Amino acid sequence: MPALYALAMGVDAVFAVVTGFVYDKIGPRTLLVLPLVCAAIPFLVYTESVALAAIGVALWGVSIGIQESTMRAVVSGLVPGDKRASAFGIFSVFVGVGGLAGGVIAGALYGMGMLAIAAFTCAVEAIALVVLIRLFGTKR
Repeated sequence: MPALYALAMGVDAVFAVVTGFVYDKIGPRTLLVLPLVCAAIPFLVYTESVALAAIGVALWGVSIGIQESTMRAVVSGLVPGDKRASAFGIFSVFVGVGGLAGGVIAGALYGMGMLAIAAFTCAVEAIALVVLIRLFGTKR
C-alpha cells in the first residue's frame, strides 16, 4: 500500500534528524533503542488490524531513520578519516548480506506462522542489544 510506504519514509526522515541530534548528545548509545524498535515490528505488521500494521510500518520508518543516519555516524566515529570510504563499503556489504539473510530466513519461517518470524526477530534483536550494550552501553 503506497500510503503506508509514504508513512514509513516520512517517519524515516524525521527520526534520521531526531536521532542525529540525540547522537550528538549521547554518542553511540543512541543505537540501544534500535533492537527494541525492530523487535516490536513483526508483532504489529503481521496482523489483521490496519491500525496496528500502520504503527508497525511507522516503527519500521523509525528503524530506517536510525540505520541510515546514526549507524553511519557511529562508523565515522570509529574509523580514521582516511579509511572511511572503505569502512562504509564494508558496512554496506554487511547491511546488505544481513538483510538478505534475514529475508531468506523470514521467508523460510513464513510457512511456520508469523509467531516463528517474530520469535526469530526477537532472538536476533536480543543478540544485537547485548552486543551494543557491551560495545557502547557505558561509553559516550
